[in-house]
Amino acid sequence: MRNTKILVALGAAGALAGASLLGATTASAAGSNGGTAAVTHSAAVKVDGLKKCKQIMNPADYPKKTKLVDLSGIADFTPVSAQSGFTFSPTLEKRSVPGSWGTWGSPPDTETATPNILYTNGATSIDVTFPAASKKKGGAGMEVEPNLFQVQTFTAVYHAGAKDLCTITRDADGSNGARVLAAKKIKGATSVTVSSPAGDFAISAIRAK
Repeated sequence: MRNTKILVALGAAGALAGASLLGATTASAAGSNGGTAAVTHSAAVKVDGLKKCKQIMNPADYPKKTKLVDLSGIADFTPVSAQSGFTFSPTLEKRSVPGSWGTWGSPPDTETATPNILYTNGATSIDVTFPAASKKKGGAGMEVEPNLFQVQTFTAVYHAGAKDLCTITRDADGSNGARVLAAKKIKGATSVTVSSPAGDFAISAIRAK
């Protein structure tokens, strides 16, 4: 099943990117979504003693009227450092499923099985800044999936300026196992640090209120 899905994704990626993805498709067949198995490991975010956020487990759990990052008008492989009022550090790379990224999750675990995504392109930790501080009954987060076909643990630490507010963790599988990594009732959050030291990853359905 996995091999069939990989081949479909690779064919679509070739149509989009042509010769520029030649080396990438070989690596993808070896076991990654994004066309590369190269991983730059980094230290885990320190969360000792930090309280747990109230976690959102599925897209349906988000509070109403969260603001969504719209990636639909951006071509694949475009660098993205800001969109829809959100900012990303380091700069991410726009991809799409199955055009240039092999797999994702499926509803009800994710909003769609074929999303537009942002790839960390080697980075194992990213910072996402929201358009405005989160509200008392608001929420913020995203869907996450590893590049490598393996289960990785993701950590999100929410910040209000320089202050750490709370943290959540969740496992996601690189083979059709994207999951929501999000929290609600985090009043005053201005940004979140998402990390998965076991490997680089992609994010989608980025939301905040």
